[in-house]
Amino acid sequence: MRQAVKRDSTHKNHIITTIIPAYNAEKSICHALDSLRKQDEKNIQIIIIDDGSSDNTGIEVLSYMDKHADMDIVYLCQDNAGPGAARNLGLEYADGTYICFLDSDDFVPAHAYKQYLNVANTYDCDVVIGSYMRRVDNEKWYIPDYIRKLCHDSDGINLAGDYVVAMKNPSLWNRMYKRDFLNSNKIRFLNENHGEDCVFNLDVLKYAASVYTTDSICYCYSKRINGRDSVSTSWSYVNTISRIRAIDTYFLYFDGIGDVYAEIVYINSHISYLMDGIRTIKDKDERNSLYQSFMESLSKYIGNK
Repeated sequence: MRQAVKRDSTHKNHIITTIIPAYNAEKSICHALDSLRKQDEKNIQIIIIDDGSSDNTGIEVLSYMDKHADMDIVYLCQDNAGPGAARNLGLEYADGTYICFLDSDDFVPAHAYKQYLNVANTYDCDVVIGSYMRRVDNEKWYIPDYIRKLCHDSDGINLAGDYVVAMKNPSLWNRMYKRDFLNSNKIRFLNENHGEDCVFNLDVLKYAASVYTTDSICYCYSKRINGRDSVSTSWSYVNTISRIRAIDTYFLYFDGIGDVYAEIVYINSHISYLMDGIRTIKDKDERNSLYQSFMESLSKYIGNK
C-alpha cells in the first residue's frame, strides 16, 4: 500500500531530482537532507521513499519538511520492497531534467551538483560519473584507487559502451543521469535488494551515447563493517539469494553485445564475490542451499557455452 505526502512546488521544472530510498533511517536522514539544502545548485526536487520503516523515519522527514518549507520535498511511503522498487517509485514522481540518487546514511558535498551540470552542459551527457570518498567504520575518508584512476584518466573521454565501468564501479550515487534518456530507453531497476545497481548501470552503458567523468568529489559514502552491517553490504540468506537472482538475470547479457572482455570481467568478478560471500553464511543448511542456487545459475551459463 502506498501513501504520498507532497509539498506544492514553486518550480514547474527542476534541474535535478534526487531520489532517496530510506529504511529505518531516523538517525541519518536529516544529515543527508542537510547536504542537499547546502548545494550550490538550488533548483532541486527531493523524493524520499520510506521503504516500510519501523522506526521514526517518517516523523523525522515530516518535521524536516516543516522546518525547511523552501525545499521541494516529496515524501512517499510503501511496504518494504527493497531499494530497487523504491527507486523505481521515485522515478515515477521525478520531474527533474537530471536524476541523482542518494542513500539515506550518506551525504553530498556542496559543490557536487554544480560540477555534474558543468560536465553535462559541456558534453551534452546522458550520464556524468563523479569521484567520491568513502569511510569504513568512521575511520579516515579516502578515494578508492579505481575511482581515482577512472575519473582522472578519463577526463574528456566518452565512456559510453565501456561495460567494465559498470562492473568495477557499479554504484548509483556518484552519477547523474538524464531523465529523458532513462525514460526513453525504459531503464529501471530490478526488484531486488542487491545487485540491482550493477544491472541498472549495464543497461545505462548499453544505451547511452555520452558518458563523461569529473575528478571532483561528488559523494561521501560511509560503510559499516564492525557491528551492524548496512543493508547493502551485509551477507544473509535473503540478501545473498537476491544477489544470485540479479546475477542470473545478466549471466548471458554479453552474448548479444559481443564484448568478450567485459563478459570475462563480469563472470570472474561476480563468481568470486558471491563465493566469498556465501562462505560467510554461518548456517550450514542455508549455505548449502545458496551454493546449490548459485550452481544452477552458473550451469545455465556453462551449458550455453
